[in-house]
Amino acid sequence: MELETDIILLVLGAAISIIPTIIMKLIDNWMNKQGKVRIYKKIVYSDLNGETWGFNNKPNGMTLMIPMWIEIYNTKKIPIVIRDFNLYVYDKGRSCIDMQQISHHAKEENILYYGDEGRYSFFVKENSIARYNLLFMLKKEDYPYDFDEIRIVYYNEKDKKIIRKLKTIEKAWLFTNNESDHEWDNI
Repeated sequence: MELETDIILLVLGAAISIIPTIIMKLIDNWMNKQGKVRIYKKIVYSDLNGETWGFNNKPNGMTLMIPMWIEIYNTKKIPIVIRDFNLYVYDKGRSCIDMQQISHHAKEENILYYGDEGRYSFFVKENSIARYNLLFMLKKEDYPYDFDEIRIVYYNEKDKKIIRKLKTIEKAWLFTNNESDHEWDNI
């Protein structure tokens, strides 16, 4: 009888010590997920040719180029991943085609990488800010049709697809002389 009582007390004591540990772990996990992830964008001048975004007629054909910086603010206590950050062209609210994510280009003897060493998915450490230099391109030969909008499309830290408007296009495939952004915009 005494052995059974000792076993019961031992099991009860173990349960009493495990329950607060589990509760504290759940609270700790919940606290680590608190905070926000914010992404800001700024259209800039390209390192490639010194021009900002727009339609250009080059010797190899008409292109749409969009150089952009993004900053990802992670105030959570855990690292996050932003996956497949890209630009898509839309016409009358319908997705038409995604733009090419330029991974790198050679400038003289140096290689300039875009994104995160050529990747357009980003790993951002906890409580940090990361900035990335991006370059997107669409060749008219790949999509010679009209479109009226460019949208940002990516997957957030919960793997949810996020779509945000970037630019309205008055007339596609017509040479434009646009300006870069002066301020950072939240996306």
